[in-house]
Amino acid sequence: MLIVVDVITTQNPHALKFVLNKKLIRNNVRSYGNPDEAEKDPLAKKLFDIEGITSVWYSERFVTLEKKKEVPWGNVQKSLVEVMRNFDIKTLDAIENEERAFPPLVKEADKIIKSKILPYLTNDGGSVNIVEYDDHSIKLKYIGACAGCGSAEESTLKIIKQTLRNELHKPLEIEIIQ
Repeated sequence: MLIVVDVITTQNPHALKFVLNKKLIRNNVRSYGNPDEAEKDPLAKKLFDIEGITSVWYSERFVTLEKKKEVPWGNVQKSLVEVMRNFDIKTLDAIENEERAFPPLVKEADKIIKSKILPYLTNDGGSVNIVEYDDHSIKLKYIGACAGCGSAEESTLKIIKQTLRNELHKPLEIEIIQ
């Protein structure tokens, strides 16, 4: 049974990071900015069923939820505890090894983001996803605690751009979308 063992505030007042007693997935991050994106993810679908949830992000032992401003955290937390208590982790196995079919340059960028950027964002309960792309550009979306955070919109974007330029040695346009 999954149990929430701690709740950590984030820089985004509308996002909380929930620490779990067991691993959900291995070496991966799942993040969704709306219920349609989460259609194939059984956990995210259930989390979006909680009233007021606007984004869902999770990794090995963390779930970060972002909610609408007007929805009280007490209602969200109570519902989250119930969802986690009744959730069967084994249903996540089917999506664990799923890999997106990116063009080569975008695939390289995704690998760099996951290995060099996400560990820092994860620490603060956030993430960034490639949501649109073509052969030479990516559009990123901040999820969880990073969504709506002033630091993410300015300094974090600069770090992402610089890291990708240094690692890729190829031109890649990078843009953040809401």
